[in-house]
Amino acid sequence: MSTATGSFSIVMPTHRRPDSLLQVLAALSRQDFPADRFEVIVVFDGEGPATAASLDGHGYPFRLQVLHQDHAGPAAARNRAVAAAAEPYLLFLDDDVIPAPTLIRRHAEAHAGRSDRVVIGPLLAAGSSGAPWTRWEWATLARQYRAMAEGEWQPTPRQFYTGNASVLREHVVAAGGFNPEFRRGEDVELAWRLKALGLEFVFEPRAEAAHLARRSFQAWLQAAFEYGRTDVLLERKRTGDDLPGWVRREFAERHRYTRRLAEIALTQARLWQGIPATGLVLASVASGLGLTRIANQTCSALFTAAYWRGVAAQLGSVEAALRLMKPPPPAVSPAELAP
Repeated sequence: MSTATGSFSIVMPTHRRPDSLLQVLAALSRQDFPADRFEVIVVFDGEGPATAASLDGHGYPFRLQVLHQDHAGPAAARNRAVAAAAEPYLLFLDDDVIPAPTLIRRHAEAHAGRSDRVVIGPLLAAGSSGAPWTRWEWATLARQYRAMAEGEWQPTPRQFYTGNASVLREHVVAAGGFNPEFRRGEDVELAWRLKALGLEFVFEPRAEAAHLARRSFQAWLQAAFEYGRTDVLLERKRTGDDLPGWVRREFAERHRYTRRLAEIALTQARLWQGIPATGLVLASVASGLGLTRIANQTCSALFTAAYWRGVAAQLGSVEAALRLMKPPPPAVSPAELAP
């Protein structure tokens, strides 16, 4: 017997993805959750009425709100939708995330009887094809999801991706909504404020959705750079430090060649200029030959190097970033500090 209760406002900002947007809306039309218990709010971020006209003529079983704003980024767009939402629960979906027919019901079941939860669903591979960097992303997320599902560690605000997540609207409002100053990582930034309200983060592996992830190689590398900048901004806002300790510990555990590439990316700018193109060729050839491990290792190293370039750019100092590449000292217990 289903324990699905509640009703949802599905929040979906969109920017220049008309084809995938229509796929998402079609998939929402096939949900096994009552259509009269959810609405979909699409916010066109910087696109005119002509683009929105692509929705004309499509009869959807759910209520559909279409909003417009000047191009101001996903945080501002989601805030517009949150303000317009009519239902108590918000379910965040991206415009390139195709929900499984059971997605809304699984979110509802995960919230049943609890008002203090943030529910996170997985973003799965959209088929077996895709660019090497896309397949690396899918594989990286799959490892995280497997670890959470098997109880190796509990989800944190770091896993709050608004491609597939839900929470009571009142909590988002109480936390102050999304911060438009963050053009990337705005979901994680909000998630830390939700945690400060005492909310519990839970992973629901059955709330499945497929992420199309059709970014170009250049856009993917730029995203890595922006994640580095964002982590510095977020950690300074949260704790006053320059970077989370887990980032430094994780970097120290990377393969020595990955660490060396990151150092080269910071200290030898001219040499770095040709490395991404070379890495793209290597990853593509390896992927084409079925050498998945080599392709993934190459993508991981390139992403890490671009990330640290973002860290250095936000810090305003290569030297400061190099210092952060060293692992933080181990925590000292009070007993060890006693005279």
